[in-house]
Amino acid sequence: MEFRSDGGGFSRPAAMFKTLRRLHGHNLENQGLNNLTDAFQNFVTRAKYFSIGRLRRTWSHSAIEFMKYRRLLPMLTSEGQRGNQFDELEDSFMAGASAFLARSDSVRSDASTSSSGIASRAKGEEKKIIVTNVSPRVTTSQLTSFFSKFGRISTCHIPSEERYHTIYATAAKTTRPSLVAHITFTKTESAEKAKKATPEELKFYDKIMVVSPYTSSRKRATSAAVVDESKIAPIVTAIGGGSLDDDHLSQTSSNFSMHPISTFSLSDVASLFGSRISIEILPSKILERILSMVPPVDRIRLERVNKTFLEAAVKSWALSESFSFVNDGYTNRTFTRSHPLRNSHLKSFLSRCGIHLRHLDVSGVVHLLDDTAFGIIATYCPHLCEVNISGLKGHWMALRNFGDSLPSLRSVTYREMVHVGDKSLWYLFKANGSVLVKVDLRGCRRMKGRCLRLFGPALEQIILDGCCRVDNMAIEDLCLRAPNVRELRLSGCSLITDETLSVITRSMSDIRTFALCGDRFDFITSEGLMTIARLSALTDLALDYNSAVSNEVLEAIIKEAPELRSLSIAYAGTDTTLTETSLKCIANLKQLCTVDMSSLAAVTNAVLTQIASECTQLQDIRVRNCTYLGDDGVCSLAQLSRLEHVDLSGCLLVTTKAVQTLLGAFPAESKGSSKKDALPTVTVVVGGTICDVGSLRTRGSRMVVDPSDYSSLSSSTARDLLITQSGILEICIDSDDDVSGDEFESLTAHRSFIIDALRVEEDDSPMDNDQSIQEWAEREARELGLISE
Repeated sequence: MEFRSDGGGFSRPAAMFKTLRRLHGHNLENQGLNNLTDAFQNFVTRAKYFSIGRLRRTWSHSAIEFMKYRRLLPMLTSEGQRGNQFDELEDSFMAGASAFLARSDSVRSDASTSSSGIASRAKGEEKKIIVTNVSPRVTTSQLTSFFSKFGRISTCHIPSEERYHTIYATAAKTTRPSLVAHITFTKTESAEKAKKATPEELKFYDKIMVVSPYTSSRKRATSAAVVDESKIAPIVTAIGGGSLDDDHLSQTSSNFSMHPISTFSLSDVASLFGSRISIEILPSKILERILSMVPPVDRIRLERVNKTFLEAAVKSWALSESFSFVNDGYTNRTFTRSHPLRNSHLKSFLSRCGIHLRHLDVSGVVHLLDDTAFGIIATYCPHLCEVNISGLKGHWMALRNFGDSLPSLRSVTYREMVHVGDKSLWYLFKANGSVLVKVDLRGCRRMKGRCLRLFGPALEQIILDGCCRVDNMAIEDLCLRAPNVRELRLSGCSLITDETLSVITRSMSDIRTFALCGDRFDFITSEGLMTIARLSALTDLALDYNSAVSNEVLEAIIKEAPELRSLSIAYAGTDTTLTETSLKCIANLKQLCTVDMSSLAAVTNAVLTQIASECTQLQDIRVRNCTYLGDDGVCSLAQLSRLEHVDLSGCLLVTTKAVQTLLGAFPAESKGSSKKDALPTVTVVVGGTICDVGSLRTRGSRMVVDPSDYSSLSSSTARDLLITQSGILEICIDSDDDVSGDEFESLTAHRSFIIDALRVEEDDSPMDNDQSIQEWAEREARELGLISE
């Protein structure tokens, strides 16, 4: 058989087939992407009938897997004398690796010698040596016989080779380029002779072995602290950034990572990171951990680097069980209006990590997803336990298939879906509604609640804020089928009546968190709110903007629920139904941590002083727009050692003196500690007060002064604040026409005063300095009867 080609081809068939066999063997030994046995035989058969000039075309069409090694193509078409390029590659690597290991061992020997004056070396360790760069053909008996010329050997041990499996290889790697052996002599003198042996004396199977002294792990850690990294850096640079070309570097990096970690000291590892070297030398577990912290978009791009990165990137997805488009800032910035998230992008992500995911959040990202997205999630994420699909619109059939395909689902978030009706939600929860633990449907304004009867005793948390069409029948079905609910939020559900509240408190006695915020509960009275007192296990209660709150309601709740930790009654009740008497009862809540009494006329200095003196666990206090609150009440907050946040926005009587007192009450350093950062920072909001921020002395205090004004200027803006902070979406407001003038006419005198006081208008009295501002405030307060003569 003769093959002929132009000047650059093979002139002898034997040289060509020898090179091809070498390439095929190298592929199998180094964990190739596929077993090329069939492709190789097919290639050889075709080569018998085609001229060598068509070698490149024949190779491409008959053995497509060879294209993964196209950088080795010059070996197939070069001269015969270059047929041993694989051998040269291995020799060049072993020469560099031997130099590195020899240098590493010599440095470790120097380090142990320098530390000998501190602690004498153990007698057993002096007889041990470590032999590296051992040929893989050497057996234990052969190595024992070879080193017996230096003295009698007690033990000789070559660690067994661990078989490394990869999901992309069809044959496991059989041998390593070199091995490591541990030899123990019977005498110390024999070990010293072996250490001082010349390279010619250590040559075995065409490899020059390297002998280094044995060092325990404790001494290696000690020596790492005293070794100069600059001694090792040039050798590392020679291996990682030397004159080897890219092909050699990739091969040497892959082989270099096969060496046992025990042969490198801590200083060696530190020098590797400090020099210019490929990241491929890192162990696979470390590379997987590094890639798991890379943003998903970049992680997919790194798969194209080489096979090592491909395998590490695929395995890195298994290290995380959750994926969120909104929490991952880089991924969220990647998809914009000009480049939105599409079904192909979602499929690309989930095809890699979906099998490992337990939590998925696709909300908050700019997308063009359709019904197909539900099928993609259900197909690639069969083990999901928690999912947030807010913002995804789909047909009821797509939602049905989505729910049927996820039997492990325990938490569903589908909020702000103003166009989703009962039919879609029914089929979404039909298959697994009885096992759901958490459901968040806030803002689903078209839902009437027919799907609530699908939930079962496993349900513990359900959020229905803003679902203004949920009727009493739906709530009663929920109470009947899910009596173990611990958190129930019904803010904005304006169709609820007193009877429904009574059913809730009788059926769900284990409720810990309850919210009934809103000012349009036309069918709820103070008598109905009194039933909340049955919930003795309450820890969080929110009744913001609820006009049915009265003294009797508040006193009854405080008496029957003494374990309350969070109480929010901002803008609740009226000036006549909620007075100082009931607010002082809040002081009986010894476990109270958060309280919001914004815009309550009954909040005075006496009320806040009593609460601060008895509720020692308070951390967050909001008293916005409390016009009767002055300096004395604010100064009483200085006794709260756990205070973290105070909001005094819109409190007109609060002056610089009170804020300065708070600053002095929270020093940066405590008496028993010298660390400045040992204590938490305290924030005080003074926007809308007559406090001069520029005159405050904040040095030496851990309190931060916020000059912003978060108080509401009118009922509509206050409602907007409630929407943004609590997540209530457009409570009972379908359009601007729904807000009639009658609502503004029903405002109390207290709220009218706030609107007039904060309205931006020209004032007759000039207020150019702090003195004039204080005089104006005192004059206005005296005219309103807030302070006496």
